[in-house]
Amino acid sequence: NVLTPARGAIVAALLVGAGMTAEAQLRQALDVGEEATRRAEQVQEQINQLDDQRSDLVREFRTLVQRRDAAELYARQQQQVVESQQREIESLTEQLSRIDEITAVMVPMMLDMIEDLGRFVDADLPFQIEERRARVELLREAMRRADVAPAEQYRLITAAYQSELEQGYTIDTWTEEVDIDGKPTDVDMFRYGRVALVYVTRDDRRAARWDRNTKDWQELPGEYRADIRTAIRIAKELVQPNILNGPFEPLAITAPPAVERTLLPDNEEEFRNLLLQVRNEEIFNEQQEEVLASQAALIAEDQAILDAAPAYSVDLVMIMENMVDDLEAFVEADLPFDLSARRDRIQALREALARGDELSLSERYTAIIDAYRDELARGTEQVTWEAEIETQPGVLSEVQMYRYGRAAMVYVTPDRRSAARWDRATESWVPLGGAARADVLKAIKIAEGREQQTVLSAPVVKFSVQ
Repeated sequence: NVLTPARGAIVAALLVGAGMTAEAQLRQALDVGEEATRRAEQVQEQINQLDDQRSDLVREFRTLVQRRDAAELYARQQQQVVESQQREIESLTEQLSRIDEITAVMVPMMLDMIEDLGRFVDADLPFQIEERRARVELLREAMRRADVAPAEQYRLITAAYQSELEQGYTIDTWTEEVDIDGKPTDVDMFRYGRVALVYVTRDDRRAARWDRNTKDWQELPGEYRADIRTAIRIAKELVQPNILNGPFEPLAITAPPAVERTLLPDNEEEFRNLLLQVRNEEIFNEQQEEVLASQAALIAEDQAILDAAPAYSVDLVMIMENMVDDLEAFVEADLPFDLSARRDRIQALREALARGDELSLSERYTAIIDAYRDELARGTEQVTWEAEIETQPGVLSEVQMYRYGRAAMVYVTPDRRSAARWDRATESWVPLGGAARADVLKAIKIAEGREQQTVLSAPVVKFSVQ
């Protein structure tokens, strides 16, 4: 029962060994748990990545499906467009095959439209009658001209009809001279569409309306004068529109009686259609002869221009040479800015004139006009730049230059202590005083955008070239 020291040591050793074994096992168990946790985290990370990849693949798949559906829908729509275009091509091809026939029918129709318009103008109220008749005559002239396409002819005719249509629902007033009791008298005219055309004298003593039946003026009772005068003021936008009493007469143009059509046998109906076609072709041929005559006249005019071209070319070249000489005199008398570039440009113009056939007359003339335009633009600008000039005999200095159009060119030294202006008469620099130097410095700041525009005093010399 009593432990000896040796026995105690042995027992202690056994107890320590047992404790160390348990701690090692615990530590090993903890390490295994940590390793399992790390592996679980790695597996979860892989699962998350796979889930993200799956989601991306699902979105990409859905996008591809939508694109496929959209492509199929677009393809079906384009197929319908192609079919529509194909039908349009077939229709245009058919129309092109019948273009001569269509033109042959269109020309008589347009000629009839012009004649109907002329009859309408003659039967209408006589307002702006000369201008309207002249427009009808211009339409007839356009039908005879070779340089006017059928589409343009039709456009001009429809524009004339549209203008006449607009006259039917507008009001207008103007001053005109009419014959009253054999005496020319100035009156105030008033037109209300095509319902009425009336006038009242300046003294408001007489008024009259145009009678379509008698083609003359018919005097009106005094009760209409005040309303006519008010209507004139309304047309001039001096008073508000109002309801007025006035004489009116509707426009009616009696058309020729229509030919009574009866049911005809097929062969007789066909015969009449052929007669109508022959008539249209005759009208078309007559119009084409007038077009050919107009074309021959145009060719003769062009030939005359070509015959006169050599003499005209010589005269134009001499004019352009004089223009270049004048431009050179202008540059040499001007302020000495950008002289090298401006002189080089003049020399280039002279070389262009001497090159003859390599450049056309229009190209050479355009180059000269561009040079003139650039010189003109320099007269309206204000610029500043740095330059090296001879401020004193034999002394070159860096200075700040300033030019206000062609009115003045000045400089200031970097230390701002001296300034000078270019004098055209002496062709040298003339020193400026302190007040002028201060204004030059302000002008430079304005040109550089560092100060607002203001009124300054500066030396100005008028520019003239004798």
